[in-house]
Parts: sequence; C-alpha cells; structure tokens
Amino acid sequence: MITLSTVYGNLIERFPSEAHTITKISDLYSAAGREYSLDGLFSLTSPKSTKALLSILSALVEKKLLQKKFRVISPSCRESIIDFEAITEIPHSVLDWHTGDNLTITPDTLKIVYKSK
Repeated sequence: MITLSTVYGNLIERFPSEAHTITKISDLYSAAGREYSLDGLFSLTSPKSTKALLSILSALVEKKLLQKKFRVISPSCRESIIDFEAITEIPHSVLDWHTGDNLTITPDTLKIVYKSK
C-alpha cells in the first residue's frame, strides 16, 4: 500500500533541491478540501524552480492526492463562476451569474486551482 509519506518521500528523491517546497505542500494540503491557486502555491512554497513545482503538482494529481481545476473568475468581483476538470472542457464564454452578463473567457479570467481530496 502506498502511503502519503511514501509519495512525498519519492518526490523528495526526485526533486532533492525542492525538499522544502514538497514539505510545505504536504503541510498545506494536510486536510481534505483545501485549495490553492497556482500563484498562491508559488508564493507560499517559494520553489527554486517553477518547472519543478509544476512537476511536483502534476505527480500529486496523477497519484490522485490533488485535483486540478480550471476556475473561471468574474472580473467584476474576482469570485468564482464555474470550475472545469480539463482545459478542453472550457467553452468560449459562460454566464457570469454575478453580473448577469455573458463573459468571454480569457487568460485573465482563468485560474488554475489545486484542491486536496
């Protein structure tokens, strides 16, 4: 049986220079339901390499410890409108229920979020 400590230990072996980042991610996601944006994780973990952080997060998603979401954000209030599981699911536009307007989705209205299971 693979345990959380085994998964995080394997990641530290793969990314020894990011041991602090991996430990911080483990601490941040110690409870189910916690979620952080990619920008937030970058700020909170201070990785030496953005590429390594993305690889670590991808490994945790692959192991089903984290769930990656693509969140559409209302530009009027910076609140969530809807989440998508895959980038291919994202339509050209959605209804911004905060304003009642149709919102064209752009990189500025999209946020990547990682949530613990």
